[in-house]
Amino acid sequence: MKAATILLLLALMFPAALAQQESYKVVLKGEPGDCIAALAGEGTYRAYSSVTVEARPTPNCKFLKWVVVKGLRFNETSANPMSFNIEEDVELIAVFERLYEKPGGQPIERAIVYISTNVTGMQEPEPIITMPGSELKYSFEKELYLGEAKYVFLYAEADGQRYDAPTIRVRVPESGKLSIKAYYYTYLRFLNEYYPKDQFVKVEIEPVREVSDGVRLRAVGYKVANKTFSIDQPVPRQLAKLVEPNYVREYRLRVYSDGAPATVEVNGVRYYANPVAEAWVKEGSQVTVTAPEKLERHRLERVDAGKLAVMGGIIMGPLTSPTLVTLVYRPIPNAFLLDIPFAGPFLLQVADLGTAVTGLEGVTGFVAGLLIVASPAAAVSAAALLRPGTRRIRTTVKAVKRATVDPEVAAVSAAVTASLPSRKAGSLDQALRAAGKLQIHPLLRSLAQEVTFSRERPPTHIEELEKVGEEGDVTTLRQEAEEALGNLRSGGKAKLTPEHIASLDCDIDTYDLLRNAVEEGRLEVREGLGYLGYEMEGRRIAKAVRSGNLVVVVRSLDLRLGELVAAEACREAKLPFKKAGPPKDADVKKTAAELKKQAGGAKALIHVVEDEAVERLVAKTAPLMGIVQVIVSRDPALQPAAEIPEPTKERYMSIAAAYAASKDLLGRLTHEHIDYIGEIAYSFRGLASIEEAISRLLAEKKIDPSEVLREVFRDEAVKTFTPEELELITSYETVEDLRSGYMAYVRQVRPGARPEAEWAKMYERLRRLGVVA
Repeated sequence: MKAATILLLLALMFPAALAQQESYKVVLKGEPGDCIAALAGEGTYRAYSSVTVEARPTPNCKFLKWVVVKGLRFNETSANPMSFNIEEDVELIAVFERLYEKPGGQPIERAIVYISTNVTGMQEPEPIITMPGSELKYSFEKELYLGEAKYVFLYAEADGQRYDAPTIRVRVPESGKLSIKAYYYTYLRFLNEYYPKDQFVKVEIEPVREVSDGVRLRAVGYKVANKTFSIDQPVPRQLAKLVEPNYVREYRLRVYSDGAPATVEVNGVRYYANPVAEAWVKEGSQVTVTAPEKLERHRLERVDAGKLAVMGGIIMGPLTSPTLVTLVYRPIPNAFLLDIPFAGPFLLQVADLGTAVTGLEGVTGFVAGLLIVASPAAAVSAAALLRPGTRRIRTTVKAVKRATVDPEVAAVSAAVTASLPSRKAGSLDQALRAAGKLQIHPLLRSLAQEVTFSRERPPTHIEELEKVGEEGDVTTLRQEAEEALGNLRSGGKAKLTPEHIASLDCDIDTYDLLRNAVEEGRLEVREGLGYLGYEMEGRRIAKAVRSGNLVVVVRSLDLRLGELVAAEACREAKLPFKKAGPPKDADVKKTAAELKKQAGGAKALIHVVEDEAVERLVAKTAPLMGIVQVIVSRDPALQPAAEIPEPTKERYMSIAAAYAASKDLLGRLTHEHIDYIGEIAYSFRGLASIEEAISRLLAEKKIDPSEVLREVFRDEAVKTFTPEELELITSYETVEDLRSGYMAYVRQVRPGARPEAEWAKMYERLRRLGVVA
């Protein structure tokens, strides 16, 4: 009895000592069985001792988790190895996953999970490769920052389910593909605070204040808290009342062309003076007006320009007050001969020859020229008085006489003319002789200052408000468009084609009227771009095509626009046509065969030509083919049947509005968007830039048009200039210095290239942009 009592007392006093005498079992299992390389840690352990178990998979498998059958206070864990203190019997199952092959050798397919966001410009995560049917955990950032924008997580979507937390768990479908997209709300930084994107509004500033006749103030920006912003930069509604407008003083520059309409340039921007063109220029800024010294039928006799300096057809100086420039043109002797179809230009050369030798004008001068051509002795005597380019007159006169009889003979004449020396200095020679001050486009200067490309458009200081009497405006088409606008203003309905819209001046009031009428269902826009406002030039081409001419040349600085107008002219002439590819051989007969094959059953081929040699080659093939060759060139060597004026920014805006109407985009694009497209087209590739912008807007309908156009602007700039070229262009003030710097740059970075040829290419781009004359 005493012994039992002693043992009981010991048990109460030392329970741990007795527990050490107890033991528990650890049982380990695994599935699937062919994935088990080893299960370590199974056995019998004393109570409260530490146990470590480990599951080792075969090369074809991976460990996923331990499942607790009994003995532990949790259900599963992915820890491996895993340690615990044992207090009772423990049974665990190691769960493996086959990675590469199923039993029998069949491969295990993978699944791809695509991760994306609605944040434009943010680099998307790499897709995740995982197993079909597995559970995936993914965490998005609660906030993202990109430039001046902040994006805050709203929700995510995956497999039709919505997740409101940035960390989601989703089961990968057996189909093997899953997309997870996170949606963020946009905040924009303004000064030192972020505001919701939809809280930004357009700045309400009077755009123009009339001070007096010919003097105005134009809004170019605004201030908030002593910081300046561009006029097109929206402002948060919360700060709208704090906006302080920033105006610049501008003076009106009028160019009056007395005697004949003329196309003039004001600081690189073209205007059509018929008889008056107007531009507004910032106070004190340098202005350069370039007027043609010779028109088709008139010569510049004198220039009256007030305080501005005059050198021939160039008028320049600082503008310090409203200014009128008067250009006085007088008729060219013998110009009446140009009215004779086909032969007019050649007959004028004959008459000019007679005038140069005898001093006689008109019919008597023409008769004198014929006599000189007919008499070799007289021609030799006259040659000393002529420029070198007129030596071929005798060659062409006979061809001219034949051309008035048979249109096919006219093609022979064109082929002969194409074999003669060029009437103009070559593009290389012109590029090497060019001189004068550079006119840097504001957008180019902005790009050079920020090589990564600015996302804001800097204000321009010269703005064309009105073009009086532009050729081709007073047409039935424009009258119909104006009548339709009148109906819309009075609340009525109208039907227009994109061609009607292109003939209008695309100011903000006109565009908003069209846009609102489309949204209200009062305006129906029909199909067909037509001539895009160049119906006069298009009809000249159509007339030349219908007359049987086998060579029709079109001069157009915007090659894509020239191609479109030429194509519409062929349609009007009911002449099936195709666009021709570049000739592959310099041999006339081989090229004729190649072009005839390209034509198939077409009766006309349209060539877009940038090389004078190609132009001449195509002209020489015409007599061999009997198919009309329509040649579109920036600077053709042959006499053009029509010249398409280089569009201004405002003209490009009208064309952009026409394209937008043809693609049902008027409701989506504001006047600011159309203005931006016009700026892009004028600065870079013209109509091709408009087509690119419209195409991108159609393809990216869910993205803000402003963002799409900023990307188009950047891409167009990249296509036109490299960052190094932009820096060079804006580093010099004159053409001569830029030419030397650019050719030195070419020698350094492109040792195998010809600096002169590379400069000629650069010069052509700069000329088209208005940087050089």
